[in-house]
Amino acid sequence: MSAASRASAAAAVAAPADVVRRAVAESASTDPAEQTREVARACAAALTDGGWETSHVEEMIALLRVEMGEERANECADQVLRELQAYSEAVKATLPLLAAVAAIRPQSPAADEAATDPP
Repeated sequence: MSAASRASAAAAVAAPADVVRRAVAESASTDPAEQTREVARACAAALTDGGWETSHVEEMIALLRVEMGEERANECADQVLRELQAYSEAVKATLPLLAAVAAIRPQSPAADEAATDPP
């Protein structure tokens, strides 16, 4: 990915404040446990979309505490962790497929660049 593409992608990353506040506001559930799961799914999705750094995660947790209170924020963070672990396992499961595709794909400079540049 070129520097311009990376800069453009970084600009498109949603800020933690936007993600947390939108998730809390858009939660259709009045049940606190279900709302916590919905917010956690939204936060995990933002994390897996890429572009966030450690400071963004710290900001997300701080905002969860403000928006949901300490106990529910901790529950939400636990759920985010479980979501990310499941995502990580799913990604690991695709690695043999990635290797198989890389082994049989036609060789071209553009394909080589795409294979070596991070998304």
